Amino acid sequence: MLDFGEYYAEIIIDNNDPDQSELIIPVNMTVVDFQATAIADTNAVCAGESIQLYAETIGGIGELHYLWTSDPEAYTSELQNPVFENLTENFIFTLSVTDESSTILCFNT
Repeated sequence: MLDFGEYYAEIIIDNNDPDQSELIIPVNMTVVDFQATAIADTNAVCAGESIQLYAETIGGIGELHYLWTSDPEAYTSELQNPVFENLTENFIFTLSVTDESSTILCFNT
C-alpha cells in the first residue's frame, strides 16, 4: 500500500514509428484516505416493507457523489441515505461513492 501523497512517473513506450520511436507519457497519482461503508437499518425485510440505507464515508477529495443500485434491477438512488419502499423480493444493494479522484464500492444485503 502506498503512503498518502502525490506520485509522479513516466511511461516510456518504444515502437516502430520512424518519426517518433519513443513515446513518453506523464502519470500523476494522488493517494488519499477514502473509505465508504454501506449500512442497512435491518438485516431482514418482509414483502411490502421499507428499508433505510446509510452511506458512511471517511476522507475523499471534494464533493462526494453517491449511487445506490439493486440486484435485481429495481431500485436506484443518488441520495446518501435513501429509503426504498414496498420491497417485493430479496435484493442486494450496491453503493458506489465517487469523489474527484476515486471510486469505492461497498456491498450490502
